[in-house]
Amino acid sequence: VSPINSFTGMPVVSLATGNKLGSIRDLYIDPLNGVLLGMTVAGAEGLFHLPYQQIYSFGRDAVMIHNDEALIPVDAEADTDRKES
Repeated sequence: VSPINSFTGMPVVSLATGNKLGSIRDLYIDPLNGVLLGMTVAGAEGLFHLPYQQIYSFGRDAVMIHNDEALIPVDAEADTDRKES
């Protein structure tokens, strides 16, 4: 068991390519059920949302995700929300 603040700043690495895609900035947790919903990743090209389903594993030194495409640009997410309204 690790304290939640130990994940902030941890690198995010793609399992498919080995690329370091950024580092964890925020964690999103469902307070009623106590489950992780996703994360915000700070990368070289901005902020990204990472859904929990795209996480492969949590290591001691990094978080592994399935592939580079698992990260959703935060701006793209906001555009989708506006189109649905």
